Amino acid sequence: MRNIYIVLTMLMLLSSCATINSKSVYPVVVKSQENSNVTVYNKKMKEIASSRGELNQFNLKAASGYFSKAKYYVKVEKEGFVPSFFVVDSSIDPMYWGKWSDGANGLELFYMISGGIFYGMLLTDPITGAMYELENTNINANLTPYTTTVLNRDALIKKLEAYNH
Repeated sequence: MRNIYIVLTMLMLLSSCATINSKSVYPVVVKSQENSNVTVYNKKMKEIASSRGELNQFNLKAASGYFSKAKYYVKVEKEGFVPSFFVVDSSIDPMYWGKWSDGANGLELFYMISGGIFYGMLLTDPITGAMYELENTNINANLTPYTTTVLNRDALIKKLEAYNH
């Protein structure tokens, strides 16, 4: 009888699809020019990681706390080039709702009876961060040289001056 209670308790505590079938830390890859500086900021604009090179990888969490999705800002810069900025945002992982939409052929009732709504959706997935997934995890930063930008700016000024006269 004791073994049955242990099994039922484990089923209740582990009945969470996103935590089992997904992940809470995602690799974010940033490709850029040689010797570029890549800096990652969290949603409070605090620098959390930086790297230098052509191919950079950062392991970022999809959640920033209990029921709080993460958001990151990536800055790519190189001397002589215009800096580029990218946003890596998170959204609800489809596996968070997977417990209802996976076509488990009647297991949804068992899930509800076993406490899955409380333990899975309100405790396990939000605590582990697996209820969120990161978007835009492959960034290709094509930096523009300042000289091209200045030439385009000067050409635009000439066009505006010709239009105004």
